[in-house]
Amino acid sequence: MSRARRPPRPDASFALARGTLDEVIAKLTTFPEAVASGKIKVSGNPMRLAELMALMDEFPRMFEIVEPKRTAVS
Repeated sequence: MSRARRPPRPDASFALARGTLDEVIAKLTTFPEAVASGKIKVSGNPMRLAELMALMDEFPRMFEIVEPKRTAVS
């Protein structure tokens, strides 16, 4: 039986409470602000998260889930 290889050490890790994550998602605060205030603990290279976040698309928070059927106007 072969031993499983351990993954390499992560470039960065972040520890935060669920409430802090909710605040970031709701845009009540930003990730950098939460890090600066001590709500998020960082180990490793925090710029790796910035690189990942730069790849993300941002969508509007409010959008129509169900719209009424539109009729054609003649």
